[in-house]
Amino acid sequence: MSPVDVTQDQLQQKVICPGVVKCLVASPDGLHIVVGIAESLYVWETTSGGLLEVLCRHYQNILCLSFADDGGHFVSGGQDNLAIVWSLAGVLRNGEPKHVWNQHTLPVTDVCCGVGGVKARVATASLDQTAKLWELGSGLLLFSVVLGMPVTAVALDPAEYWLFCGTSTGTISVVPLHTAKREQIVQIDAEEKNCLQIHKAEVTCMAVTMDGGTLVSGSADGTVCLWDIDSGQCIHTIPHKGPVNALLLVSRLQGVLVNAEARPSLPLPRFSRQPRTAEAGGGTDFFIAPEEQPPPGYLDHLKNWTTVVHDAIRKGDGISEEMQRENMTAELTQLRKINSALYHFSAKELKKLL
Repeated sequence: MSPVDVTQDQLQQKVICPGVVKCLVASPDGLHIVVGIAESLYVWETTSGGLLEVLCRHYQNILCLSFADDGGHFVSGGQDNLAIVWSLAGVLRNGEPKHVWNQHTLPVTDVCCGVGGVKARVATASLDQTAKLWELGSGLLLFSVVLGMPVTAVALDPAEYWLFCGTSTGTISVVPLHTAKREQIVQIDAEEKNCLQIHKAEVTCMAVTMDGGTLVSGSADGTVCLWDIDSGQCIHTIPHKGPVNALLLVSRLQGVLVNAEARPSLPLPRFSRQPRTAEAGGGTDFFIAPEEQPPPGYLDHLKNWTTVVHDAIRKGDGISEEMQRENMTAELTQLRKINSALYHFSAKELKKLL
């Protein structure tokens, strides 16, 4: 990673929220943003700026969020000791969660989704001194580890070979998953290889590089440490002026590194503050309110009209079989022309990108 000297922050948009933002996460494809405010989750669509849904399933403040690598699910954890799995499609359909995990006895401080889409595993950390590993699709509890002190951050390497657990004392425990038992108690010893200790305050966030060789940890003591996972040694420390609350590892952005004045080609639209079904003048809204019903007699009229059409097709409705064949041949020829035009257009645009 190379530092970028940006003399002035580029603020694209400022969104006034109804409360203090406790956590925020964007989907891997960048199409959706989920924000935790108090005990509610706000789901925005970045392409239109529309507020798709407000989810109220937690009973206390939401503390952490994490998206699955395919963007189809996200997990939230809160002070109510719950970790909740949400399907993005299910949220837009009925607003109900997919799984509710209530095995923690104290607030859930961090969640981390592994790779594999719906087959991924999810790690949760809690102040009850445990970290747990779950299966995203089935919701089954796979593994639980007791560390003897509150767990404040958790991370998985891309191969899911190691589970990293940051604690309130600043130590990071490295738990091997390939030899893990269903219930395991880990004794933290500063002299052992499975304990990384350099932070002087609680570990607030962690992430692992894509090659699985480096762990990055942030702490309330204002430092970010880079750890070599194989040797367990701290290879670099980055000081900050205040507590480190979050960190994110991203790919090298060539456009930003070459030109610090670069701006996004597609600026974000203005984010709405009300759900799309409640906005006035929603002529472009393609969502239908759940309470909206078709006009009286509409379904009977549609059924009768469908029956008439089917009868006309079956009987021919006075149209000869030869004429029907000619009409279908003409329509097929037109569709082939359209398909050929789309193919040549796509090939031409792809050549521009190469």
